[in-house]
Amino acid sequence: MHIQVFKTVLNTHSQAQCVCVFISMLFTLSDCEQNKTSLMQLLSADRTHTHTDTHTHSHTHTHTLTHINTGCPSWIKKDPQVLINSVCLKMLNLRNGDSDGVIDPVCVNVGGELYTTTLDTLTRCRDSMLGAMFTGQIPLLRDRHGNFFIDRDGKTFRHILNFLRCSSLDLPADFTELTLLRREADFFQIRPLMEELDRRGAEPGSGRGGEGALLCVEVDSVERVLHFNYKRKPESYELCSCAVRVHSAHIFCTSHTLIKLLSSSFSYWTGSVSVVPQPGRMDLKLEWVPCPPELPREQHIRHGFQELSVTHHSEHSEHGISLSDTRSFMAELLRVVLAEGFRIDLVSPDPSDVLNCHHLRCVRY
Repeated sequence: MHIQVFKTVLNTHSQAQCVCVFISMLFTLSDCEQNKTSLMQLLSADRTHTHTDTHTHSHTHTHTLTHINTGCPSWIKKDPQVLINSVCLKMLNLRNGDSDGVIDPVCVNVGGELYTTTLDTLTRCRDSMLGAMFTGQIPLLRDRHGNFFIDRDGKTFRHILNFLRCSSLDLPADFTELTLLRREADFFQIRPLMEELDRRGAEPGSGRGGEGALLCVEVDSVERVLHFNYKRKPESYELCSCAVRVHSAHIFCTSHTLIKLLSSSFSYWTGSVSVVPQPGRMDLKLEWVPCPPELPREQHIRHGFQELSVTHHSEHSEHGISLSDTRSFMAELLRVVLAEGFRIDLVSPDPSDVLNCHHLRCVRY
């Protein structure tokens, strides 16, 4: 409530006058007369040109409020943001019973991950839960080293802190925890970040998906015997045979965006070049043949066989991670479609063995 009042005053008063309102509100947030006295002493210690009277608390409070209409002391007008940060730190100390005081930089332990930042960064969004924590409105715990402790996901907090620092959401290209980041942003009630996540959620490949859609997948695997001539020596050939496994997948989806995303998630490897499979408007057909150890690579290429790889892992090897069977293909397919908001609706023949299924149906509502 106090934050909303202060935001209203910001729209109708000068910055210096708002500082006076801010200080007055801090008095109402103090839960006892002793804290009010301590607050005034701390404020007086920071500025030698104070205009407050510490003889009586009521007189001090009234004197501060009068500055809303009559103006503020010159030292407040000169650097009001520094004063606000200073008062926030002092209220934070009073709320947490810290006699030594808190100074910038501030160390915060979030779920075991230690971050060092400033009070200005932590209170960038003052109407957020994080802003309330570091303006003394919500008591904070400390760890055994004296750092402020917040029991939330520590690794995800890195992206929240960077957003507060630069007002920009910069995520790694392979970031897959958008749902977790959205949950943390909602907990801390950082509305600009929540709005940015909602905006990205409507983009293809964002992890939110978008419109409702139906996805149907059929996979098959057939073993064939391949006969070939193998050159042992000059003018010496040997007739050889080996078994190869031909895998196929037919994907149908009412969302053309997902079809394009799946197409870009896989690539064919022909021995020398990597080729992205070409999708239809609402379907994608794949066929691949892993090269068995007993089959020479040149024979594999000569027969027009192609291996299927996962495109987004291409930085780990020359042509990505090869998919050896339909099970590994299904695992990668589910990773993509579940991240896009789909949920499994039907699995056959064995509903308990989704990775080895022949038919899969997913829906997005």
